[in-house]
Amino acid sequence: CPEGQRKCSPTHGDDDVCRPESDFCNNVDDCPGGTDEIGCDCQKEPDMIPCPGSRDCIRKDQWCDRTPDCDNSADEREGCCPHGFHRPNQNLLEECVDENECDRQDGVCSQHCANTEGGFTCSCDEGYDLVDTTKQNGVFSSLSYCRARGDMNIVITVRADSLYHLNVPSGSGEAFDSDTARSSGNFKSVTMSGEYEKSKLLMADFDFDIRNKKLFWCSTKHYADSTYERAIWVADLGDNLETLKNSKMIVNNINCDSMAVDWINKLVYFTSDTNSIEVVDYEGQNRRALIWTGLSAPRAIELDPEAGLLFYTDWGQTTAHLGRSNMDGADRRSLINNTSTNDPQIKWPNALTIDHPNKNLYWMDAGVKSIECMRYDGSARYTISNKDSALGFPWRMRVFQDRVYWRERDGEVKSANKFTGNQFVTERVVSALGEKLAVGMGLRIYHPVIQPESTPRCRPDLCQKLCLPIPNGYQCACPTGHSLLPDNFNCAYKMENFAFVATKEMIVKTALEPLEPVLQPIMFKENKYMEGTFWSVDFHENWVYYNTISENISQISIRRMLFDGSDSKILYKVVVNEKSDGGLSIDWLNEKIYWSSFETVSVGELDGSVHTTLLQKEGFDFRDILVDPCNGYIYLAALGRGIYRCSMDGDISSFVEIVRLGEDSMPSGLTLDRDIGALFFANMNSIYKLKLKLKLRDSPPVPEPIINRPERVNINSLDVWGRDWIIWTENYNISATDYKKEKSTDCDSALIPLL
Repeated sequence: CPEGQRKCSPTHGDDDVCRPESDFCNNVDDCPGGTDEIGCDCQKEPDMIPCPGSRDCIRKDQWCDRTPDCDNSADEREGCCPHGFHRPNQNLLEECVDENECDRQDGVCSQHCANTEGGFTCSCDEGYDLVDTTKQNGVFSSLSYCRARGDMNIVITVRADSLYHLNVPSGSGEAFDSDTARSSGNFKSVTMSGEYEKSKLLMADFDFDIRNKKLFWCSTKHYADSTYERAIWVADLGDNLETLKNSKMIVNNINCDSMAVDWINKLVYFTSDTNSIEVVDYEGQNRRALIWTGLSAPRAIELDPEAGLLFYTDWGQTTAHLGRSNMDGADRRSLINNTSTNDPQIKWPNALTIDHPNKNLYWMDAGVKSIECMRYDGSARYTISNKDSALGFPWRMRVFQDRVYWRERDGEVKSANKFTGNQFVTERVVSALGEKLAVGMGLRIYHPVIQPESTPRCRPDLCQKLCLPIPNGYQCACPTGHSLLPDNFNCAYKMENFAFVATKEMIVKTALEPLEPVLQPIMFKENKYMEGTFWSVDFHENWVYYNTISENISQISIRRMLFDGSDSKILYKVVVNEKSDGGLSIDWLNEKIYWSSFETVSVGELDGSVHTTLLQKEGFDFRDILVDPCNGYIYLAALGRGIYRCSMDGDISSFVEIVRLGEDSMPSGLTLDRDIGALFFANMNSIYKLKLKLKLRDSPPVPEPIINRPERVNINSLDVWGRDWIIWTENYNISATDYKKEKSTDCDSALIPLL
């Protein structure tokens, strides 16, 4: 054609017709058959190309993709490459090159894919059979299906206190079109026997060691006297999942939400409500916190012991992320986090699982309403399903063969194809068991291929206490409170300095490492009325003394337990007229316990044998108490008033005001530093220091605060530690700072300071 003209399409045989460039795509048929207007709409969208001989447009990646997309199928006839080859840029001038089908994410192979020139081959892990599905009329997205040998079982918790399992015969996973596999008669309960059988339980999560026939679970056990015990348990599995025998507790005083078993190295990993991820050996003898910073609500946890990797989710409001670390807690990294508030990538990631043959992570987000998948390093992320109608509020999920299973909040078990999200199936747990019985969170798939045999990286002779697998090796570790010696084998006890902290749910012990405190629960509270718990410590005998308030707020119980939470005992029950968050303090010299409750101050023997009222001041509300047997004084913090002092015999004539704070004050946290002769206390969001050798005046002094926190912060309690540190709790968090000590005094250095 002359310059400035273009040849009309030869589709109609008019090979020599040329028209000016301006005639093309001007909404006027200028070429024979109107071919000058074909594909004009394609120019309006990027990455679109016209269909030859048609007005249709298709995407570039639809050209020669072996699926006719043009209305005349021209996209699969003209210039297409042979099967197994493609043009990477859909450019007809390019040469055809081998296509790596294994890079596709739609499941060309069920498990393992090996690319070949012009094709590919599929293979399966040991324990699976390769089934050709090319003649299955598109039931599968993959061209080969790896079928596990033998039946599988879907195991669930129901009513949060029982285990049920559903047997699914071998091959039922291929089409999932048979109702008989999910009839109510196939749901069978697991009979429990042993210590665990004696009381009602609430089972939060569970996992198997299939080859050693063990079941681990975390739960809350209720007793007839309305007390309860939170723990991790283990039991032996009977044949065919019919019974659990020889149950025993391996970790006490722990509220775990999710767990995962390392069946190769015999370890149990779990998340706890101390916002940490921990590990314990099968016998429960060695337990260590691995991750505790940067977590606000750890939810799900999964392991790949063969790779030495740990994966977890956190569904905290501001910290939602999916993370990974080595199985010793090192090399921690965030794979996905919420970096955009307008279009969040992740919101409530509360379900997580691993497809071990493919080394893929699957997770479900109850906030974003999606099922997603990616590789271990966070690459190749893609969405499998985001159907709101199918995804309610998932709790747990598992992958087996070509399907992903998940548990909804109403107890229902659902599943879909793990590559496409299609072939959606509801297992009909609710209709089979009833709405009340079906409710539960736990879900596991029971089949030997879930936990393949592998050579352990850890042996008893490699480490004194804990041997933890890591990529390409192992790492020795020590229980919380111990440190690993330079020989990288032995452990030494290091928890010489520690503090006790009372939260809304528990009393915990923490090593005093201000930058990285590790919480170790020693006692869970029996009821919600323990929020105002106060305590004191007898270091000579290793006793912790604390108080609780009865449900009707009419009685205070003074209790004690050993440092490890054992041997708990009620010493005194005191009737009160009003709710009062009173304090406790120990006189270790004379073996007495002092406590305050509203208007009264009482004293009793440490063994609980006898007690008496020492002081009563009408109109006062004593919120905290501290005894100083070294100097013979009692210090009291009174709500809306200030700080007071009296002799240890309660003589009313010795009762004096030493700090006046005002009607809006909320003093608490009384503690002494005898080395410098100073009394510390908190008032709302500030901490004060007061010289003990002060001259009493008609107008008691108000010292300047040495620490001020934001107004929204409420300091609950405090203590001094070491030579330069103050530690305190604020809104149930532990904080610390250093302060400058002044001239030391000669207060009996042989006496152990109060906590």
